[in-house]
Amino acid sequence: MSPLEWFGLGGDADERALKRAYAQRLRRTRPEDDPEGFQQLHAMYQRALAQCRRNPALAPASAGDGGGNGGPAGDAPPAAAAAAPPRADGAAPRMPAAMAGTDLRPPAVRFDLDGFCTQAIDRAASGDADALGRWLQARPEFWSLQLKTEAGRALVQRLYRERPPMPAACLDAILRFFDLHHATAGHDPLALQRLERHMQLAWELQPAHRAALCARLRPMPTVRTLDRQLALLEAPFRWSRVIALAVFPARIAMFVNTLTRGHPEDLPERFDRRAIRFWLDAADRTRITRARLLMGGIRWLAATLLGALLGCAIAWLDADPAEAGRLALGLGAVGFTMGLCWLAWMAYQPLDRWHGLPEHVAVRWPWLNLLLVPLLCGLGLGVNALLPHSVLALVVPVVAAWLAIRRCWRRFPSQRRPHAAIFRVAPFLIYPLARVLFVDADDVRGGFAYWQILTVPMLAWGLDLWFQRAHLRVRSRTAAQAD
Repeated sequence: MSPLEWFGLGGDADERALKRAYAQRLRRTRPEDDPEGFQQLHAMYQRALAQCRRNPALAPASAGDGGGNGGPAGDAPPAAAAAAPPRADGAAPRMPAAMAGTDLRPPAVRFDLDGFCTQAIDRAASGDADALGRWLQARPEFWSLQLKTEAGRALVQRLYRERPPMPAACLDAILRFFDLHHATAGHDPLALQRLERHMQLAWELQPAHRAALCARLRPMPTVRTLDRQLALLEAPFRWSRVIALAVFPARIAMFVNTLTRGHPEDLPERFDRRAIRFWLDAADRTRITRARLLMGGIRWLAATLLGALLGCAIAWLDADPAEAGRLALGLGAVGFTMGLCWLAWMAYQPLDRWHGLPEHVAVRWPWLNLLLVPLLCGLGLGVNALLPHSVLALVVPVVAAWLAIRRCWRRFPSQRRPHAAIFRVAPFLIYPLARVLFVDADDVRGGFAYWQILTVPMLAWGLDLWFQRAHLRVRSRTAAQAD
């Protein structure tokens, strides 16, 4: 099919008929709605126009055509038609000697790629995604699909390199306009998410957008409170500030996580990374960290000193030095005991998580994980042999029972858990049951057989061993080594 036939014209059609057919199709194929269709239409028009001009019989009529007023690209200017009137013999007109060697094509438009990227970033920084989209649609340079693709990739590469402040809606408008928002555009999805978060946070942290940032944070702070918290994170790390704020690590960490949506690495470079890492570690309840131990030690020391000072102040009002000393020691001992309880809790948390992991999760020291409860029961027997009927001898089986029941409950088949609710309260029944069931009636002191107390943790441990017998870690590892 020839280009003229593609427009529905015959082989003898002139340029005037071609222009009419082109104008009719151009109404249905707009460059902003169908860029690829417009490119095909324009290419076919250029080929058809060249075919018309190669026909000598149609050249005089087309040269005298008055369609040079704003017609499509490739038409001869009116001055050229006036300078070369049609010849009497019907041959194609010759160009005057004065215009010989003159390029009559319209000058090529030079596209400033760096300038365009700078303008696009400046408009995106305003935060109006709709205005940015209209500005991109109105640029005639992007009727060329090749230029549009090159400009889009250059702009996105500059965004990755500079990461300027920009809301996520503007980044989405840029990606959609340049058809780079889908999975086949060649983006790394994780890198694109990091870029979007970083630019959105940098845009929100600008002073002009603090009100919008306050509206996003929950509970919503005032602008003054927000500025004070941001100044704390931007200030250099100092131990004096840590000691002064030892009571509030959880609050500071919650602010950081809310501000960054759980990605503190997205904060700009002006924020002190050491301080942010310290406050996050101090508030992390899933791990034993140096920052957390330091915060606990500061609180422990502060509670002990505060108790002693309070006791001295109360006794000083009674004007009794001896009583003041005893009261100060007593309140100080209370604070010290609270610190010991906190240390015990800190040690218990990782032990409980490590001991209660599912069997399909690899752990360190699998044999110790499996035999921890029997080892604690053996330790309890040894303590009872050295210190019979002491409170310390009862602490070890209580801890063993608690760990065994917690492990059995968490790893119990989920469909049978409603029938195993006794696991939750069983540790608190160890001592009463032991006193009621195992009391020697002939012993006025109410003694009982110590080994019988250990039946509770051993029963829970055996029940868990039975339910997990098919895929024990040690058995799986041994079978893998055998294979």
